Amino acid sequence: MKFYYEATHHIPYEDEGLSFLCSSEIELKKGNYVIVFLHDDIGFTLAEIHHKVSEVEALTKKVRPIEIIQIADKIEAYKAKLDSQIKLNALRLDLEEKAKEVKAIESFRKLAMQNREFKDLFDVFEQLEKASTASTQPRPEF
Repeated sequence: MKFYYEATHHIPYEDEGLSFLCSSEIELKKGNYVIVFLHDDIGFTLAEIHHKVSEVEALTKKVRPIEIIQIADKIEAYKAKLDSQIKLNALRLDLEEKAKEVKAIESFRKLAMQNREFKDLFDVFEQLEKASTASTQPRPEF
């Protein structure tokens, strides 16, 4: 038994993709990725299944369904890995920025112990920082 689907090949750097009718020996779901041979200009490509098409509808169209060569079942795992790497890199950047801030405050503190004028400026800085964090934290309601 054959199953028929409408799928889309997403063309790089373009908003819209190329939709086409395809067929498979295996039943697929919306969102599955498959490998197909579209034509000589594009060749083998990755496409996403949009919805199932009835056999009657598929066989009465004037276009011949493109045979699905293989299911690209590793795409979801790759997407999850990519999302994880993006989150990890964002967290790393946040940590590096916070580390720079902590190092700067520690160097300010050391300089404040050595220089009276710098200590006065640093005391004002600490007071403003405490006031800033106190105003951004939610106050308990009574």
